[in-house]
Amino acid sequence: MLKNYIKNKSAGFYLFLVSYVLFIIGFVFFLIDGGKEHKLTIVTVILSVLSIALPLIVEILKVFKIKIDPINLTPIIFVTLAMAGTVMFIGDRVDILGYIFTNHYSFTEDYPELLVTLIFLILSIIGGLVTNFFKLEDSK
Repeated sequence: MLKNYIKNKSAGFYLFLVSYVLFIIGFVFFLIDGGKEHKLTIVTVILSVLSIALPLIVEILKVFKIKIDPINLTPIIFVTLAMAGTVMFIGDRVDILGYIFTNHYSFTEDYPELLVTLIFLILSIIGGLVTNFFKLEDSK
């Protein structure tokens, strides 16, 4: 069943999968960073969890042969939620970013989790945006 499912996927699906995994890694670092000095805002957590859960739900329903037409909307939903969560993440830490860019603090010494989180979140958003230009499935 899984072999037949993977057979008709195109490059867009695999690019989406990579950006999805990058977002999950960024979300883990977000949780690590949020446990230090910052509170985890519930809206950011909800947006992040939704951006992780919605593509999974759509793919699981598809594996069980439940017809879902808006499969190509999954990357759009993912990117929208991931961007909203990332903007809120940056908004909560804008004061730290100001200190970093004015050389009072450094990414590598004082806030390495912040740098790693931002890198993974931004790479996942870029990958998700590029995914929107590809089909997720080969039409046969």
